[in-house]
Amino acid sequence: MKTQTYENLQGVYAISDALHIKALAWLNRNHGNYLDSTELFKQCAGHLRDYADVSDHTAERIAGRAVAEFESRGLTYYIDINESTSTQIALRDSRSGVVHFLSLRKLAALTGLLPDRTAH
Repeated sequence: MKTQTYENLQGVYAISDALHIKALAWLNRNHGNYLDSTELFKQCAGHLRDYADVSDHTAERIAGRAVAEFESRGLTYYIDINESTSTQIALRDSRSGVVHFLSLRKLAALTGLLPDRTAH
């Protein structure tokens, strides 16, 4: 098993952060050219692959993070990591401090991962 030194890991994180900033800049320039976030994500990941010669996995991970951040600009809510669990997401309103909980089942239904049980 190959272990990485602290300095090597810091370098990896610095590259990831730099590519995240690059992805956000690309999104700012190009977001009006695409109809939906799926296409925006694909094009951003492709740009990162071409620009930095990174793997598909790395480009998609960074592009996904950047698109999510880009789409969330201006919201007063954020995901409260400390209150969230593997089966619920806690959304905290930064103005009031109120926490709203979203279950895994509800999230899966909202994203279309659960079959529609109303259709027979």
